[in-house]
Formats: sequence, structure tokens, C-alpha cells
Amino acid sequence: MKSIPSRKNIYVALNAAYEHQRAIQRGILRYALAQPSWRLLNIAHEGELGHEFMRLRQVDGVIGNFSEIDVEHESLQLVQRRGISAVVGVSARAASAPVPRVVSDDAAAGAMAAQFFLQRQFRHFAFYAGGMQPPHHAAVLRGQAFEQFLRQAGRDCLQLQSKDLYGSDFSLPRSCGIFVFNTHEARVLLEALLLRDVLIPEDVAILGVDHEPWQQQLSPLRFRL
Repeated sequence: MKSIPSRKNIYVALNAAYEHQRAIQRGILRYALAQPSWRLLNIAHEGELGHEFMRLRQVDGVIGNFSEIDVEHESLQLVQRRGISAVVGVSARAASAPVPRVVSDDAAAGAMAAQFFLQRQFRHFAFYAGGMQPPHHAAVLRGQAFEQFLRQAGRDCLQLQSKDLYGSDFSLPRSCGIFVFNTHEARVLLEALLLRDVLIPEDVAILGVDHEPWQQQLSPLRFRL
């Protein structure tokens, strides 16, 4: 007679407001459905561990946004207080994490963006990390890889600052390809440039990262995801 493996209770705490986190949720769900030993305790959450997590009697593992920053650090402390050792993080906000983590290849994203603009024969290039201070670590990695790829091709890269977008002396050269940290910041930049009557995409092209359909709905211009 076959023995039935004991089921492991896995708590998933991701922020469903973001498409990339919803994609991670879908991947976890597909994997869990194929694993009879897995039981998901939670799949749709705002990304923070709260009273619900503390009330659960048995949690064997946790997947969530864990780092040494803000609420992500507080969530990790809750997990550690319960003595749970099987913890995997998916946050890329900080340069390092106190637990094993799985994150996207931000350097590859930056290189792909540079290659995209070069293949389309843009003459000028810029990177915009967004308004977060300090910058999101993923933004730093994407920007560095973007600039490095362009430098290897003999091109310069302008670093745009959020404080400059609305200044009276702010301007961009024509045929400028701008790589932006994510689609939210791309929409912010798009709106700022439209206020200056910049022609998009005739004079300036904007390329963001993350598949966020709702940002398209909020945008004054329709763009391709």
C-alpha cells in the first residue's frame, strides 16, 4: 500500500496589484497543482503578512516580498518569529536579501532595451529610473546595463532626473530613445513630455519594463505592451 506524503502548507504573500507579481502567483499555482504534497494557504494578497498569517496553526514555507527595506523587512521578522526556515523572496528592491530569492534578469532587460533602440537607428539615448529615492535596485541594474551596452557601441546615454522633467530648461534631442525602469514611470515621463508638446513617438520613443495593462488605460496615449 502506497503511503500518502505529508502535505506542506505554503503561504504565498505577493502583491496582486502588480502584473509581474500576478505572473509569479500563476506560476506558483501551476506548480502547486502538479504537486500533491503542496497545499497553498494563500494566493491573492496585498503582499504584507498580517493577523491572518499569525492565526494559521501550521505554515511550513513562505514565498513573498522580503528584503531589509521597510515593510518587507517587517514581514520577514514575522516569519522568523514563527521559526519558519523555508522562505523564498521575490523582491528586487535591495541589492541583497537576507533569504534566498528569485528575481528577474535586470541586466538582460537593460541590454535588450539598448539593442532595441540601436537596431532602429536612434541617434540619442537616455535612461529614466523614476522618482523613487533611493532608486529601486532593479532600476539601477537596468540603467547600468543599458548604458554599458550603448557605451560598447560607441554611444552616450543621458541620465534623466525626475526633478528636471518640469524645469524650464529641460529639453531632449530629436530621435531620442528613452529606456524607463517600468511602465508606471514610463507613463509619468510620457505625460511630462506631452506637456512640453514633444511628439511621441515621432521625436522621442519611450520603452518601459513590466506588462501592466492598467497603465495603458491611464495613459493619455495608447501604447503597445
